[in-house]
Amino acid sequence: MRRLEIAAAWVAVAFAWCATVLGLVGPLLGGSGPGIQGPVGFVVEIVAAMLVPGGVLTAIVAVAAMLRRLWWPAGMLAVVALVILVPELCAWSQARVVHAPGDTPALRVAAVNLCAENLEDPRMEECLRQLDADVLVLPELTASWAEQLEKWFAGDYPQRWVAAVPERPGYQSDGLNVAVWSRLPAAGEHQVHYLRGSPAIRVLLRWHGRAFALYGVHPWKPYPYQLFGSAWRDRQGLLDWIRNERLPTVVAGDFNATPRSAFMGRLRLFGLTNASQAVCGAAPGTWPMQIPLLAPFRVAIDHVMVSEAFTAVAFRRGMTTNSDHAPVIAELRWRDE
Repeated sequence: MRRLEIAAAWVAVAFAWCATVLGLVGPLLGGSGPGIQGPVGFVVEIVAAMLVPGGVLTAIVAVAAMLRRLWWPAGMLAVVALVILVPELCAWSQARVVHAPGDTPALRVAAVNLCAENLEDPRMEECLRQLDADVLVLPELTASWAEQLEKWFAGDYPQRWVAAVPERPGYQSDGLNVAVWSRLPAAGEHQVHYLRGSPAIRVLLRWHGRAFALYGVHPWKPYPYQLFGSAWRDRQGLLDWIRNERLPTVVAGDFNATPRSAFMGRLRLFGLTNASQAVCGAAPGTWPMQIPLLAPFRVAIDHVMVSEAFTAVAFRRGMTTNSDHAPVIAELRWRDE
């Protein structure tokens, strides 16, 4: 039995080290594309998303190995746990930057995944009113949701755009629509970019006398493996579209990608900053919200990213509703104001 314990401990060490290297280095590979394709890319995506829960599990196994007096395996596992968790703890412990209030209110941009299957949600109206966003990015806007939102905000958000999936006989695509509702005036014509999943939308808005481009996105989810190829192609399409943007830029929505993913890393190379990380140090988990037992495994996949023309002055996660996503809202200012 002692030999089996020792063997199991070293197998755990090997697995932990391989997973850590894969999760940290894997997203950097793949050139200018959104990461590696195929089975290896899928494994990298999952490992990178679950790196922090994996670090916690590794720490628990290290303690168990120490209690069994397996000193060397315990030490190796402890190193892995420290490599994963210390940077995360340092990020969360960073002091929030206090910005001057300014002469005018900040620009509030919210991403709220309504959830197409969420047919009855008595808390959604309260949630949206609490956010009080100037611009709402609404993935999974169904006809039913559009009708409810029209009742709640009939006199609000005069500028409204919807990126709708073209209708196909026998194909239910209503839940793939992405909408942008804005209190800001339009600064030009909007554009829709059709992907394999939800279409992306680009709208031009004007705030404080300047025009900027806002992208509402909801690319295909990368899991299970059967969907990973479609997700990779959606991400590549978005990268090809956004990299040519010359105006100040805001990208918001359900990214179906965690901050450690290759896709988010490529967006950062474009000069985009995740508002949640800029303000809070790390991004709060936003999915899945419906099952409380899964709270330790929630991941941050709903984001607001901004170009260098903006600075994020506040960020928060909104109240939970019956949707499986939590809403997020960022408050932005022009950097030179």
